[in-house]
Amino acid sequence: MKDILAASFFRAVGSLPLSINHQLGKIAGWSLWASNSELRRFTEININLCYPDQSLAKNHRLVKQSLIETGVTLFELGAAWTKDPLQLIQRITEVEGEELLRDAIKDNKGVMLLAPHLGNWEIAGYFLTHFYSMTTMYKPSKLEALDKMIYKARTQLGLKVVPATNHGVIAIFKCLKQHGITGILPDQEPDTSGGVFAPLFGIEALTPVIASKMLQRTDTVALGFYCLRLPKGKYRLVFKKADPMIYSKDLLESVTGMNRSIERFIADAPEQYQWEYRRFSKRPNKEPKLYKKNTPA
Repeated sequence: MKDILAASFFRAVGSLPLSINHQLGKIAGWSLWASNSELRRFTEININLCYPDQSLAKNHRLVKQSLIETGVTLFELGAAWTKDPLQLIQRITEVEGEELLRDAIKDNKGVMLLAPHLGNWEIAGYFLTHFYSMTTMYKPSKLEALDKMIYKARTQLGLKVVPATNHGVIAIFKCLKQHGITGILPDQEPDTSGGVFAPLFGIEALTPVIASKMLQRTDTVALGFYCLRLPKGKYRLVFKKADPMIYSKDLLESVTGMNRSIERFIADAPEQYQWEYRRFSKRPNKEPKLYKKNTPA
């Protein structure tokens, strides 16, 4: 029942005009903020951790803005998974840094796109697969009907997906060796075996090492890649150079460079970042958990 309801929800909101999606999303996000929800608590903890030098008032405003943008993202996903992707691509009125991608292709280098949970990542993916060829890993949703919707949407323009397994990692490695393009999620907390602790906004965060290991073993350029919302239903697509430290042969330095890159990407639109994600759940050296209910924001 949960599976059917989730798929039906996204189909329903996807049938609405995008402007209505945005208005409903703002209402949903405001409700998350006004109701003192768990997502609000997680957002407050993360923003206060990552921006300790900002005033409490400024962080408070950012928490509210972030939750509203999260609501908009939720309703946009319905549109992204059900509407004609070519119509959504037409809403991208600004493209920044695409020459970085073209130069890498011209120089016969692999391209690793670091795509944090910033703005609308689904529309960003449509742009890539429409104008270029890309291979990325895909982990199926536990909700079967919803998974079918997402998989169909993401692959309809030719995106090549490989499983999020060792076989998939080998396929991505081969893609980069052959000077192809791949996308990596750099801001998700991995299993302990797949990450090392490195500073993110000054906080030790368990950070995935897969991107760094691939960069060390292939002739690949790392670029930030995200799609930001603009007024009136328009979008700005961004390609941005990663921090040079990401190319270090020292694994910890490379991972630290990736986190520095993420900080720079988020700075473009911190209110559109997914701050409600419990990014610092796993703690080093038996440090106290940060998201327990008695943890002050």
